[in-house]
Amino acid sequence: MIASVRLDGTVLVEGEEVGHLDGFAFHPSLSESGGDADERAMILAAARKGLPDEIERRVAALTISADPAFRLDEKGQVIWRDAVVGRLIRADNLYAPRTEVGDSDLLSTDQKNRMADRLNQFITDHVNTILSPLVALSKPDQLFPTEEAETVANSATEKTETPALVEQPAAEDKTPVKAPAQPRQFSGAAKGLLWQIYEGLGTVERRLLAAQLHETTENDKPLLAKAGLRIGTETLYLPDMLKPAPIALRVLLWCLYHQTFPGCGPPPEGRVSFPVPNEAKDVPGGFWMAAGYRRLGSRIMRVDMVERVAALVRAAARDGIFEISDDMLSLAGVSRIDMALILKDLGCRQVGERPSEDPEKPAIARFERIQKKRPPRLQQKQIAQNKDNHKNRTKSSSRQGHRKSPAHLRHGAKQPDPNSPFAVLATLKK
Repeated sequence: MIASVRLDGTVLVEGEEVGHLDGFAFHPSLSESGGDADERAMILAAARKGLPDEIERRVAALTISADPAFRLDEKGQVIWRDAVVGRLIRADNLYAPRTEVGDSDLLSTDQKNRMADRLNQFITDHVNTILSPLVALSKPDQLFPTEEAETVANSATEKTETPALVEQPAAEDKTPVKAPAQPRQFSGAAKGLLWQIYEGLGTVERRLLAAQLHETTENDKPLLAKAGLRIGTETLYLPDMLKPAPIALRVLLWCLYHQTFPGCGPPPEGRVSFPVPNEAKDVPGGFWMAAGYRRLGSRIMRVDMVERVAALVRAAARDGIFEISDDMLSLAGVSRIDMALILKDLGCRQVGERPSEDPEKPAIARFERIQKKRPPRLQQKQIAQNKDNHKNRTKSSSRQGHRKSPAHLRHGAKQPDPNSPFAVLATLKK
């Protein structure tokens, strides 16, 4: 019997449809049991016998396919030609999950290995492309390549013509010379900060990095900005990672590494704020932070929007007690009740309320920001510095006094006794 496969994957034996080849898995449409079971078994055996050639053609096509031919779904399944050909599984490296080829009795070990190599390469390229600014943070010393600086001579570089009869020394070549400039380097604290952002998939709450931020230098600030890092009052994040493709991939990597796939899925594409889904009540905050979002009250809000809302709150709280403004409600897109919950998560507390101008409306809540105490270690550091300065001044004064002491002692030295025998010797010596 002659078996063949159509372009749509339909498997034919002697012109009769006997099943469908979905990727590398054969799904028969005939049952080997039932009436005339022997004939059906013979047809299916003929189909499987004719499939290896088609399977090899597909394996060869997969191994030479470009990256755009592959895509990932929310569960980490790798899809090629609209068929699932493998899935991602957890690895020790958050950014490098491994691929597992789909189970099929039509694939040999060699074919599976060739497919796995290509799928692993796709995942590596996909992560490095979509999350390029984020992956670069893992190697801060290579973020900025060495630049060449030109050193210009102090005098003119043009050579003057001299008469032929007069011998002149060879003119000095004063053309600009390119000298390698020192690469701009991050401090140790800044490198640690970047690594924390890298491990946090590009978004970390500022309170968790307060110590590293305090230890960074003034030279680090422009370098961190050039690396794409936005240092907000609430969150440290990379704005380039808040686009749909990076969000979807970061969520997938987080889910694979933590072996949990929330039923709510990633945030809706293009939404900067939305209510907490019913199936996401117990979803950990790390899931939303990996996506570049944060849970505030009963809302899920993108971190850049959180910064804008927090800026309005800070401005309103400068004079102390404040009330929820229409600008806050409009920007957050929430009601006053939801905004009160958001303010609580932003470090504010309700201190009272006042009657509304409209008697039929509820009272208007009043809030204030909870003042953060200055870290005591900063005060200790200042005290220690003052002590060091005092010790240095004390040592300097003592050294100066020590140098002057011999002259002072000589001036006030005790004169010898004139009745002493040594006084007679002193007279003879004169």
